[in-house]
Amino acid sequence: MFAVSTPPGRVAALLMTLKMRSQVLKNKSPPH
Repeated sequence: MFAVSTPPGRVAALLMTLKMRSQVLKNKSPPH
């Protein structure tokens, strides 16, 4: 696991950015 060598704060920020990216992709995708 790469998260072990990284500080917890950095991991949290990475997860937040991933969440925001997934939400942006969802918003960009046309509604069904």
